[in-house]
Amino acid sequence: VVYEEGKLIASNSGAGTIVHVDLVTGEATNVEIIEGDVGGADGLLFSKGRLYLITGTAIDVLESDDGWKKATVAGSINIDQSASGETATTATWGGTDEEIYVSFVRFGDLFGEVGANA
Repeated sequence: VVYEEGKLIASNSGAGTIVHVDLVTGEATNVEIIEGDVGGADGLLFSKGRLYLITGTAIDVLESDDGWKKATVAGSINIDQSASGETATTATWGGTDEEIYVSFVRFGDLFGEVGANA
């Protein structure tokens, strides 16, 4: 997500890191999470100075007061639907910037059981 002109925040979901990118210089640095834990995010939203990380089971809310060099986890919203076979993949804003619509997928229905014979 672009959070201000020339500044981008991205997720490296495989590594479980958040990356701050200066689009002018091309410099990319990991955002240090100084308080709390985050998982690998598939989706990102930004509003009112907060970064929302959408993982398979939660929406983690991050805040930073130093231009996203460091961040703290301000809260986490449990959206775990794994018991029904669903995994959150991404999200978008609803009617307001306080409503988040989350997309879920049933990977088992798409790809079959892992290791199943074709």
